[in-house]
Amino acid sequence: MAPSEIINELLSEIPEIVDAAQHVREFWSGPGGLEADINVFQGDKVIEEPWLEENTLPSCLENIRRDDLEVVLLGTGSSQPSKYRNVTSIYINLFSKGSLLLDCGEGTLGQLKRRYGVEGADDAVRKLRCIWISHIHADHHTGLARILALRRDLLKGMTREPILVVGPWQLKKFLDAYQILEDLDMQFIDCRSTTEASWVAFEDDSKSKKDDMSLASPNDFAEIKNSTVNTESNLFARGSRMQSYWKRPGNPVDNGMVFPSLKRLKEVLSEAGTGGFD
Repeated sequence: MAPSEIINELLSEIPEIVDAAQHVREFWSGPGGLEADINVFQGDKVIEEPWLEENTLPSCLENIRRDDLEVVLLGTGSSQPSKYRNVTSIYINLFSKGSLLLDCGEGTLGQLKRRYGVEGADDAVRKLRCIWISHIHADHHTGLARILALRRDLLKGMTREPILVVGPWQLKKFLDAYQILEDLDMQFIDCRSTTEASWVAFEDDSKSKKDDMSLASPNDFAEIKNSTVNTESNLFARGSRMQSYWKRPGNPVDNGMVFPSLKRLKEVLSEAGTGGFD
């Protein structure tokens, strides 16, 4: 059956397709439509990601050299590993500046060992400064605990800062549950706190608190020191919360705890050449 016959048959059975197609054409070609901003057609060829055709680079990649940055695709598969592709993980090697990991699916450590060897993989894990998890699907984070535990063991007895883990708030619940078994030596940052607007809000809040503290009297400090926190009772421990109030989704965040972690994250990103938050 010819393509035109298939189309005609579809149109006879579902006449609404004609109207839908017309609406799409008007959306793309009309005033202020997407076609006015992005030319996605090149002759008969459709360019799905036209911005990749542009000869422009982000400022952080200008004048980049081979010994400044290495991007290693440890996994590009989805849902489950296959013979030649592991699940998602990208290793950003910044050499003397440390390294970053974007997503950490199951088997990420094994992929590092395949790429760098056992000792090289240990060095790669030691250098990690930040791990960013895009979303809560298991193929993006189930290798995380293994990486964190190995880093903790490799740096045992050394002066170090906890690694930063950035991700959705649900991931914190998973990591907290795992840390009942063993400490992972990490600091978690809710990804919602990493926007430029959030950073500005935290800075303003921190500045206002400093101003308030400078105006406070000695009696105010004594009052704060002697005050007690009113906590909920529960089945397991009288007078203790089941979950910290600020960790619950939709509740206020303790800026005093988050802001130092955000400052560290901004330093890591600035040293990596990204310029901080977008």
